[in-house]
Amino acid sequence: STWGEHSEREFFDMSYFSIDDILAEEERVPCVFQQSAPHLGFLDPQHDSAEIPAGHLVALPWWLAKELVGYRVVVFNTPKYINSKARESLLTDATCVSLREKTPYFFEICTALSELSIDATLLPFLTAVFTQRYRMILQHAVTFDHTDSTVFFDTLTNSEQKCNVCACSSCVCLEIVLIVCDSISFHFVCVWVCVCAM
Repeated sequence: STWGEHSEREFFDMSYFSIDDILAEEERVPCVFQQSAPHLGFLDPQHDSAEIPAGHLVALPWWLAKELVGYRVVVFNTPKYINSKARESLLTDATCVSLREKTPYFFEICTALSELSIDATLLPFLTAVFTQRYRMILQHAVTFDHTDSTVFFDTLTNSEQKCNVCACSSCVCLEIVLIVCDSISFHFVCVWVCVCAM
């Protein structure tokens, strides 16, 4: 199979019509060119020459970067938001960090990078961070407060926002079910008392 077919099938399981997936592929990742690239100077707005020299660092959109990596034109450089210092901070307490300020598609891009096996420790790191933040999202959904919901929502990545909406909706549905069950139980008790009184 061709590289294009391989990358499409394995490295970014995206929906063709999903706006979120399309925007995620536009996220830029730092790449180092392994060879000179004539006529591609426009990829780096701060580069004056029409040619990108070997060893030059350029932030490329994910959809382009993954293809160039496949042809060994570039290699990935570790994004700042997952370098050793950032990882240490996130593993200490991932709930205190606004991942959205780093990138709205933190988990999508990092997962895609881990699938390319550029760093064997990346996937366990992502799992640990997501576990902490998912617990935080569930706790917020249970203790839902309209006064701080917007502030909290704005600190979440796109995938976390979807989890938060689902969690809050589930809690609301559960409350409705419990109210209905309590009402049914109350009516059942009333009927039972009336029957016993006959």
